[in-house]
Amino acid sequence: MRKKAKCIILSGCLFLVVTCFCTVSVAQETDVEMSMEQLYSMSLDDLLNVQITTSTLTQKSVIKAPSSMTLITEATIKRTGARNLFEVLDRVVGIDIRYYFNQGLKSPTIRGISTNYSKVKFLRDGHPVNERMWGNHFFNMPLENVKQIEIVRGPGSALFGTDAFLGVINVITLKPEDIDGAAVDVKYGTDDNKMGDFTWGKVYDDVSVGINLNYESADSYGFITNDRIIGSPLAISPGETNYGDRTLHNSSLYLEYKGLSLDVFYHDGEFASFLPTSIFLTEDQSATENKYGYVEAKYDFDVSAALKIRTKASYDNTEYDVVAQAFPNGFFYGIDANGEYLDVNGDGMAEYWPDGLGMNYGYEADQYRAEIMGDYKLMDNNTLLVGLFYEYVETKKNYYYGNAQATSMTYIPYTMFTDDAEIWNVPNDRSVYGFFIQDEWDITEDWYLVVGGRYDEYDDFGSTFNPKCALVWTFDHENSGVMKLIYGTAFKAPVFSQLYHNSSVLQGNPDLDPEELQSYEASIGYVFQDTLQTSLTAFYLQAENLIEPAATPGGWRQFQNVSEIDSYGLELEAKYEFAKNNNLYVGYVYTDAENQITNEKQAYVSEHQFSCGLNLHFLKYLNWNINLDYMGEQPREVGDRREDLDAETIVDTTIRVENYKDWGIDFYFTVHNIFDEEAVSPSTLATFPLNDIPHPGTEYTVGMTFRF
Repeated sequence: MRKKAKCIILSGCLFLVVTCFCTVSVAQETDVEMSMEQLYSMSLDDLLNVQITTSTLTQKSVIKAPSSMTLITEATIKRTGARNLFEVLDRVVGIDIRYYFNQGLKSPTIRGISTNYSKVKFLRDGHPVNERMWGNHFFNMPLENVKQIEIVRGPGSALFGTDAFLGVINVITLKPEDIDGAAVDVKYGTDDNKMGDFTWGKVYDDVSVGINLNYESADSYGFITNDRIIGSPLAISPGETNYGDRTLHNSSLYLEYKGLSLDVFYHDGEFASFLPTSIFLTEDQSATENKYGYVEAKYDFDVSAALKIRTKASYDNTEYDVVAQAFPNGFFYGIDANGEYLDVNGDGMAEYWPDGLGMNYGYEADQYRAEIMGDYKLMDNNTLLVGLFYEYVETKKNYYYGNAQATSMTYIPYTMFTDDAEIWNVPNDRSVYGFFIQDEWDITEDWYLVVGGRYDEYDDFGSTFNPKCALVWTFDHENSGVMKLIYGTAFKAPVFSQLYHNSSVLQGNPDLDPEELQSYEASIGYVFQDTLQTSLTAFYLQAENLIEPAATPGGWRQFQNVSEIDSYGLELEAKYEFAKNNNLYVGYVYTDAENQITNEKQAYVSEHQFSCGLNLHFLKYLNWNINLDYMGEQPREVGDRREDLDAETIVDTTIRVENYKDWGIDFYFTVHNIFDEEAVSPSTLATFPLNDIPHPGTEYTVGMTFRF
């Protein structure tokens, strides 16, 4: 029955997508886009009424969005000097960005839940970019082609399914009508950080074309003071790490013709991994190469004045490759109670690696998606949104090449393994299908209700349904006075590495259940005298079945549903605009997160997070921005005897010359971490006594943008 239903939904999706592609219809009129000058000059009222789509998949103003919403505009991105997506997110109240340990990736902490496996849905123009092996995304999106970033804090599974556990981050790129010409951006910074970007877009009658090319490279930073010693005296620390090494290429193509659009994106990047430094500092440090790309076709059309149909189909491909040296040259594995080196395989000889323990492993994955949805205006004040979707993902070409078996610590000559019993992650596939429904009802001029839910059917662990309900009361239209009550649930499906990982120290678990979340929110927003925008949000969430590595009777660790977290807190934001383009902004978050299994504070979550900034625009062309981010002390894991992580205060500043003499040229200079504050991402108890991963100290960036 399940297979039959899946086939019906998939066939329906594909049939309608193909039909829509072959249908000729009248092109929809598009809104006139704001010029750069208009964007830089937006008032508080303008910002509150910017149209966003991430909250409901339909256009809504920020103030009316039925969620805790943060909008980051192109002007804000440029004026704060952020160099990449994660720097933008790290300045958002309630979001903390930390390194994903052992892989060199990053993952956000939101509302008291910190994890190596991202529980936030990342979108690029509405297209999901979380990969399925770890659930993270490999590339740190460049910002030069970004129009705005829409951030939803709180569960989003009612519309977006898995990964939208703690929130949704949608990066909206510039379209050809936004660009209407070309722009070149070049910058240079500390650690030989070089970046170049080219953006071009043009509209020719019914045809729109946009291109973006981006390149970045940088050298290493960081220092490791001690290794993780497990019996061997062969430590080569202290020494330099390759933490910051990276060479990244990003490119995209956008085409549109009468409602039919094609979006192509490709990323090719090589960056430092943290695998070797999680054990020892080594002579040949690790590097990860990742290639990721997708092609997405969309077709939107009107059946009638009341019914709009939106369809899309896409293909994603990911290639991931790691070259690593996990232990230094001359490494012996382990020492027994008598001080003798261990004989792991029983051949009478200690396990010895003259060239260190080396490995090369990776995988390739294909992902196919199809979706169709329609929004039907039942009445002037009521709109119904219904969608069907199907997704299939397959990991393949998994391999492991090394001088030790993946499932043991036995020395062997370098060998290529492809057998499922020996490789680091067993190839597998997954199918998902289902539907979502949402009703938006303007009950009166003041009251707005959204009710919806999504059903997902997985072929490996079963089904899940996640509802959402939000009530919005506009109690003062003139001063944007709004109150919101929001309830929602979310889930995160176990990713392939949690299900099928295969090594001597960590095993996957094909019997895992999805992680689950319930969330309650209440918020109030008000604008005083058209100059002071304020908002206060209270939240409470319960997370269950959280997946973590846990010890087994056999002596290894295995992914299991073992953790529960309750978290509550307050989020306060205020922005005071004392003159055009001149403002002061403040944000504060209080979070009380407790692990319900240990009855202790949740590890690596700060109770207090504070940010503030000042933006001054003067002498027509000059803009100066200074931003402070404070993160309070963070507790360690239970059993970790090290002191808690110290509080951190990071101050950045940017001075920018905007559209100098109306020539279309910008110059900018940014100092990151002005006071050279020591900041780190924590090392886990499992990797102790490795010192925490250092973040960069003071860095400088100088750049220029030329639009023509």
